[in-house]
Amino acid sequence: MNEDEIAADYPLPAYYKPTSDETDEYTIFDDLCMYDADQLPRNMLHNWSLYNSDSRLVSVELLPMKPCGEIDFAIFGSGIMTEDIGSGFCYDDDSIQSSTSTELENVDGIPVYLSEIILNFELLWSLYQSELIWPGNVSLLLSDFVYRLGKPSKQYAPWYETVLRTARLSISIITLLKEQSRVARFSVKEVLKRLSEFEKCHPAFISSNPIAVERYVVVHGQIILQQFAEYPDNNIRRCPFVSGLQTKIEERHHTKCLVKKKAVTKKGFNLNPRAAMVPIKKKQLLPATSTKLINRIWGEFYSNYSPEDSKNTFVSESKEEPLEEQDEDAEEEFEEQDDDIPVMETVKSHQHGRRDKLQCSAQDIKWVDESTQNTSANEALYKKADVLGDFVVVGGCVIVETTDSEDLLPIYFVEYMYEKSDGRKMAHGRLMLRGFQTVLGNVTDEREVFLTNNCLDFDLKEVKESVVVEIRSLPWGYQHRKNNADSEKMDRARADERKSKGLPMEYYVRSFYCPENGAFLALPSDAMGIGNGICHACKTKKTEKDINTLKVNSCNTGFMYLGTEYNLLDFVYVAHRQFEDEKESEKFKGGRNVDLKPCIIFQLLGIDTPKGSRQVTPQSVKIKARRFFRSDDISEEKAYRSHIYVSEKVHVLTVTAIQGKCDVKKKSDFLSSGYSFIHEHVFFCGLLYDPDSGALKQLPTSLKLSSSNEKPFDYSASRKNKGKIKEGETEGVSLTKWAIEYEEPAGQAFNLNHPKTMGFSGMNRFSKGAWSKVQCEMILAFLSFVDYFRPIYFLLENVRNFISFNKGQTFRLTIASLLEMGYQVRFGILEAGAFGVSQSRKRAFIWAASPQETLPEWPEPVHVFAGSELKVSLDSNRQYAAVRSSASGAPFRSITVRDTICDLPDVRNGASITPMEYKNDSVS
Repeated sequence: MNEDEIAADYPLPAYYKPTSDETDEYTIFDDLCMYDADQLPRNMLHNWSLYNSDSRLVSVELLPMKPCGEIDFAIFGSGIMTEDIGSGFCYDDDSIQSSTSTELENVDGIPVYLSEIILNFELLWSLYQSELIWPGNVSLLLSDFVYRLGKPSKQYAPWYETVLRTARLSISIITLLKEQSRVARFSVKEVLKRLSEFEKCHPAFISSNPIAVERYVVVHGQIILQQFAEYPDNNIRRCPFVSGLQTKIEERHHTKCLVKKKAVTKKGFNLNPRAAMVPIKKKQLLPATSTKLINRIWGEFYSNYSPEDSKNTFVSESKEEPLEEQDEDAEEEFEEQDDDIPVMETVKSHQHGRRDKLQCSAQDIKWVDESTQNTSANEALYKKADVLGDFVVVGGCVIVETTDSEDLLPIYFVEYMYEKSDGRKMAHGRLMLRGFQTVLGNVTDEREVFLTNNCLDFDLKEVKESVVVEIRSLPWGYQHRKNNADSEKMDRARADERKSKGLPMEYYVRSFYCPENGAFLALPSDAMGIGNGICHACKTKKTEKDINTLKVNSCNTGFMYLGTEYNLLDFVYVAHRQFEDEKESEKFKGGRNVDLKPCIIFQLLGIDTPKGSRQVTPQSVKIKARRFFRSDDISEEKAYRSHIYVSEKVHVLTVTAIQGKCDVKKKSDFLSSGYSFIHEHVFFCGLLYDPDSGALKQLPTSLKLSSSNEKPFDYSASRKNKGKIKEGETEGVSLTKWAIEYEEPAGQAFNLNHPKTMGFSGMNRFSKGAWSKVQCEMILAFLSFVDYFRPIYFLLENVRNFISFNKGQTFRLTIASLLEMGYQVRFGILEAGAFGVSQSRKRAFIWAASPQETLPEWPEPVHVFAGSELKVSLDSNRQYAAVRSSASGAPFRSITVRDTICDLPDVRNGASITPMEYKNDSVS
């Protein structure tokens, strides 16, 4: 198009005024390769301007809107870039006016200058209830990117007004044609005549002179024709007006066009004149500090798996969760709703697959050694067997073909072998999973397998072959890092040599995989392959079964339930759902947790077991218990206090109602004892409450509470017999010597606030770009410090998107790196609101501990908090939740903002004192 033809409809020439903080777009996306034009990266551009190679402002109309031949001019642009999240927008009359207003759009993004713009190829209609309102997408196609346009800059708004004016004209023409009973009778001449008859107040008024109207419509015809081409009505798209206008445009010879949508590659540098206006320092994408081990693990993976492979390899199995409430923090709104790791399709090894099964009879299997001892069932035990010339030994591994075996035959570790009374020669083995069958997916070495607690008895006739699995236990610690690396290098070289010669694969195992606990633990080497007829996995299962079995003592004065001992006069938690029929008025503002109630506290008074031969079960055993009331059950004034009140109400409950154990102390006993209580699960009672009258009375002297000398109970241990996470510094695990913060107040608040890796946060809108990848490489530096120093314990905390970021590969590689160092690892997602924070803060955690240490369990939630279990997909069939959802019950109610800040000192207008001390005791 000739710029002179449209100059009369635009402002006088002006030049783009750059800002000093613009960045070359190639800096943001400097890792682009070959793309099809339809697959180019897409982003939003706000406060934008377009200009030519002389930096003179030009119209977007100079860009072709249809595929055409060549472009003999160069157009560039600048603006604020944000990620295109796909939310549509459309302009009505008001928004059109605002688009040309002097008010600058407030957008949080990266100021950039663009490479050469090829095509303005999208100007799509938006429909609302089948009524035309306005084009919903205006996009720019560059050589390497696509930008969807937001509002223009204040400087460029006058140059965009003509485009909007022409779009309004298109709407009026289409509206005019739709009003006709026979649109085919309306020619260009008739339409132009109608347009010249518009009143001056009409939004599409051009001129009362038909010649002037014709000039405007033809000169700006490509905008009109493009909108007609996209309009969803065949009669309108093919009407005589369209063909007639096309003819008039061609007569003016100003549509040159055919920009084919072909594959484009990144140019060596940006030709935008903006680059030469002011010296701009290009952000150097410096690699993060990393050790050789981290470089090898991460580098090898990304050299073998391209992004295209990832698209085909991973399949999301999780369902979309409902949006979080508006009162959550801004970062939470940007986080992905999918907390699960995308599940990887099984990539099966080419070795040890299903083979034609050899016919094997009992006579083909021979014991090589003599039996020296028997099983508990008096079956003879053996150490070695000959199966068709293949030796099977206790402590070795075999590939087994059972009736339910899949195409990829499983590997079992042989715990012991025995002969049944009918002469069948049997083995008892524990399943070993290949790496891709665990949560690690495709980031592990194909030779590594993981021991599990899944075990079974199988006939030696089902053994396909023996396989070599090395039980690997390298020295742990930073002082052994170099020697271990050399050993690993030689082992990999031997494996590559065997593979090149076509020899069978030799495996190794160094971790025990416990998917039900979301953990990789140290191998129980001292309990593996002993051959004495006892399987450690079976023993563990039996212990767990015994723990879950209810046992009442003979005197009916106590019982064991879920691994916790309960006696008369003990205090217990009972889920509030047992009393859902009670009508209680809300005494405190719970926000999103308004309908959630904490557990009710009871004191055991009696135990009643079933008579006769009825089996003792948690459902059949009844308990008689005295109820306590909380402050928020009493009155609104006391709702935010922490006291409880005893009552004379007695209930009969089943054992299944018990949620855990706690303790109640008389306040007077506590004050006089001098004992330093941990107040978590210890309650203080000072008054008697009558729920019928609402009266508070003094405690009766006959009331029996447990001795004040007894230590308080650990709720997490009593509820599920789990270990408790200790505070690092108080337990001697860690000592913070120094920390670095840019801002002094942030440094002062270090003990309460810890920085996050922005690359994984939902607030990072450029997580697909190279600059974000540099931010994400902080994880490489983080892991490298762990590799170098090898601390006894390691804890990683990040936003929950860390689990699903980069299709879960970053999460998997992090675990694989820690396992390679020799750590035990546990992973999970926790909700901070369930642990006493007054807002929803879902965070991913990875625990690691040296092989000699005990890997801590996750703490049990202590506050009721709305939300479902936060699960991680382990494979296509299993998911893991670190902790249960506390929405069904917890020891304490949810913490509110009032709890957090209500007792802060008042700050009046004009206050000049920076540090302010509390004048009163804390309230809640």
